[in-house]
Parts: sequence; structure tokens; C-alpha cells
Amino acid sequence: MISKLGNESGTVMEGQLSQGNQPGWQGRTVLATAPASALPIPVLVGKRLGAGGEGAVYQDASRPEYVLKILHTPTANSEAKARAMLASPPAAQVGQYQGQDLIQIAWPQELLTDDRGGYIGFSMRYLDMSQTVGLSVWMIPRERRFNNLSEDDRIRVHLAANLASLTNYVNQAGHALIDLKPLNVLGYRKDGYVCLVDCDGFRIQSNSAVFPAAAYTPDYLAPEYQTASFRPDQCGEEQDRFALAVIIYEMLDNGIHPFSGIDQANPGESFVLHARIQQQRTFLDGGSGLQPPKSSHCTFFPDDTLDLLLRAFTGPARQRPSSGEWTVHLQGLAQYRMKPCGASRDHWDYGKGCAWCLSKPVQIPPPGGDNRPRSLASPASAGSFAAAPIAYSSRPAPTGRPPSASTGRAWAGNSSLGPTGSGSLAAPLVACVKGSDMADLKFLFESAGFGITGWYYVSGEMVKAGEKVGIVQRKDKIVASLLSPHTGRFKQLSDKFTDGPLFEVEYYDAAEPEEWPFRELVDLAEALVTSFRMQKRQANIAAVSFALVAGLCLFMASIDISPTQCILIMLGSIAISIFMVVKSVAVGQILTKFGVN
Repeated sequence: MISKLGNESGTVMEGQLSQGNQPGWQGRTVLATAPASALPIPVLVGKRLGAGGEGAVYQDASRPEYVLKILHTPTANSEAKARAMLASPPAAQVGQYQGQDLIQIAWPQELLTDDRGGYIGFSMRYLDMSQTVGLSVWMIPRERRFNNLSEDDRIRVHLAANLASLTNYVNQAGHALIDLKPLNVLGYRKDGYVCLVDCDGFRIQSNSAVFPAAAYTPDYLAPEYQTASFRPDQCGEEQDRFALAVIIYEMLDNGIHPFSGIDQANPGESFVLHARIQQQRTFLDGGSGLQPPKSSHCTFFPDDTLDLLLRAFTGPARQRPSSGEWTVHLQGLAQYRMKPCGASRDHWDYGKGCAWCLSKPVQIPPPGGDNRPRSLASPASAGSFAAAPIAYSSRPAPTGRPPSASTGRAWAGNSSLGPTGSGSLAAPLVACVKGSDMADLKFLFESAGFGITGWYYVSGEMVKAGEKVGIVQRKDKIVASLLSPHTGRFKQLSDKFTDGPLFEVEYYDAAEPEEWPFRELVDLAEALVTSFRMQKRQANIAAVSFALVAGLCLFMASIDISPTQCILIMLGSIAISIFMVVKSVAVGQILTKFGVN
């Protein structure tokens, strides 16, 4: 895809610019105009930090505390929306924490124009991305451990409380986030603070002008909008209340979506999240016929928290808790009502017992640590600036590759990739990974004693493309993993390596699989084949060697070795030679049955 970047000499293609080390705007001077200032100030565009669908973010070489977002294709509407955002900014864009600015809302600070006065974008406060991770990383225990984040249960409640607080500031300014989801929120690595990014995608209202949001995510879309005729410009704060409640639940329950769960009438049936949202069917509702996932901690939640969640997920939109109500509730929960568990300093409960110790989830091991209680920082105070919405860098997905001809068939031709489920919105795609896709591997692993022994995730949890989802063991040692082909929601379908479905990933981006699910198994299979070939070669060499020894004994018997000694050596050599021949034949049969020589 090629976008246009305007400059003084004409049109420059972004695709051409990205081929060199000098992006189109780097080194040029642009003009920045603050809302309260009549005079623009010149600023020098630094190196490009990142780019998205609407524009690129550059360093402000004149002011290190700012960055510059320059749009690919500025329009009159985008300029009017930026001016409306500058005219009606929310409070608490920057907080003060330990004497330093804490960026909390990525809001435009100044209009940017070129030297001819044409609108090109806006400036924002600089955010040190090394101090943050995506909010979804904070949700999932395995991701927290991988990123060296605290396992203290209270921090996730603080994160949820601060997200509610910032959402409330945006709503009080007359705006709505609409596409509120974990991808649009960054969590600081310490002390439970968050930052809202991609704010120019919000629904903005300034005086009588309204600029609707352009995007939404079905998994976080309120029930009343789960229709085929829905448009993002139809919704406002009531959508924020629903999406906020979903994210709060995911924060408290380690990434589990409140509309996932197991259908008691049809335990193995696939489901579509947004169809359940439309039906207001959550496992928190006792009449839904759904069971929570096995690793869920929802039964340990306070009763008043569960009441707020049910108000958000069921019934009319007008009864949903506001972001302000959630802020008060969660701050009180984190600061005054959570109790330490004696087993670990990271375990804190809500008065119903420790969920980690009492539920003992099999697939998500409890966080470790000593049993000394510790304190958390108090919330940051409000400030006046915002952060830059630079795309954060998380754990890179492994690069997929097709299997070799000797170790598997083309998975894309054997897997089920297509729309499933029902509902008014477009159904998600489902990648169904089957054991029959790698039938040859199944035989090899059974021969060597390998098998699927468990799963890293439970049904309903979010996984990334290339994420390890299935555990392959030999005896007590993990030797490989099954990998997720897409970023989406995981569903376990089998508890062992069968020819049928093993797991599914539900996703919305209709793109080719980013990862080969059996990549690690293919690597392991190739190593096993190499090992078997070596064993066969060694057995053949040993068989020939000991046959020669036996022949040599017959020759030596005619010279100076006693017949008894000669017979013993010859019989031993013949026995070893026969054993090696048998071993070579057995290994050869395995290789032949596996389809290699």
C-alpha cells in the first residue's frame, strides 16, 4: 500500500522513502502552533520512530519532550478534528510521580503546518516506550512472567482503576473512546499506571461539532450495537461503559473474556464471542447455561464487583456503571479491601480466600515469591500534557516456514479456514488445527514416546501468532510446543494428539497464517530423523566390524590362539553383529514408514 506525504516540492511516495535511511520529513522544519498562541514556532523534524495507517511519528529534534505525528494524507476533516481536540482537552493528560512527568493520555498539543501553512499533523508529548507494555501483557500470567512484570494481584486492580479514571476524564471532557480495547492502552511496568494512545480515533465533541469514531472491535462492542447495520458514529459513552467493564474483567481474571466459557448443554460446541455479547450471555449470569473456564477466579470476586459486572453485561444500557463509579470501586478495592495470603507476597484476595491457592489451576501455575506484604504507590496527580501514540514493541512472533517435504504436508490445504458461527456482524474466521495435518509426525512421536500432555491457555483466552499453546512432552521433559497460527482467541479441542481437531484460534484479520502450528514439531522430527539415520549407520558399521572380528578369530585360531578363546570371541562378535543388524533393520523400518530413507 502506498500513501502520499505532502511536501513543498510535490508528492513523495512513502514506499520510496522507506527504502532509505532518510524519511521524507526528517531534517525539515515545520511550524507548531499551540491553542493559546497566535504565533507558530519552528521545530526541526527528527528521525522517524514509527508509522501506522494514518501517519508517521517523528522525534522533535528541537524539543526532546515532544514528538510529531505527520499524517500521510491530511484532510480538512482531520484538521478540524485536531482543532476540536485542542479546544476541548481532557484533564490528567500528565501526572506527577516521584518528581517526573507520567504520560497518561496521548492528546494533541499543537497543530503542525508546513512552510506554506498547510496542515500536516500535530505534536504530542514524548513517551518512553521502554517503560510500558501493552495492557494485554499485564492480563496473561505467562506474558507477565516473560516480561518480568510483577505478579502482585493488587497491581492489576490498580491498572483497572487507573484505566477507569482516565476514561472518566475523557468522558467528562465530552468525548468517547468507542474503540476501547487492550491494544489501545499501554500499562507502565511499575506501580499500576496506564496511558491511552491513538486518541485521534476517539469520538470528539467540541461545542456543537461532533467527529465520530471510525473503528470498533466486535469483542468489545456493546450488545445493542451488535447488528449488521451498525456504524461507529452511532455510539457514545454507553459503548465506553461496556468496553471498560470487559477490560476490567479481563484484568481481574487473567485475560479471560467474560463472554467465553463452556456451554453446559454443548460442551464441545464452538462459539462466537460477539454473538454471545448480542445475547447478553455471560458465564457470570447464573441463568446463562455457561460455565467459567477452569482457570477463572470469578467465584472469588467480591459480591459488589460481580453486581457491577452484571449491570454492565446484562440488562439495559442505561444501568451500566460509569467510568467514575468503576474508579471509586476499584480504588477502594485495591487500597483497602484486598488481604494478603500467607503463601506468597504476590497473592491477595478479596475476602473469599486466595484464588491461586484454593483453585489451583493446572494450566496456569500460581506466581511465586515470599510472603512479605508490600505497599503500592498512590495514584499520580493530574497534569496538563499527553503522550505520543507510538506503536509499542512487544515479544516478536517467530517467523513461520513451511514444513520440509520429508516431514509433513501443507497445513493450509488440510486445515479448516473459514467463517463460522452466527450473529448479525461478520463472523470471525476460525483456524482449526488438526492432528491429521501431521499424521506422519504422529507415528514418529508415538515411536519415540512423545505426546501432547497439556495446554498453556484455556478456551477464551487471547493468544498471539506464534505463541506456544500446546505442550509436547517425552516422559517429564517438555520437548516442543504447538504454536498459534493467528492472533486471536484460543479454544482447546483435544487433550491428546489425535487425528481430529486439536485446537482452534478465532480471529478477524482475514490474512494468511502468520505461523506454522507444527514448526517446533517439524524441527524436532528432523532432529529425530537425523538421530535415527545416525543410529542405523552406526549399527551397520558395528555389525560389519564385529563380523570382521569373528572372521579374524578364525584366522587367528590357526596361528596362536586357543580354540576355546577363539570360539568365545567369535560367538560374542557374531551375537553383537546380529543385534546391530536387527537394530539397523528396526530403525530402517521406522524411517521407511515415516517416508524417508
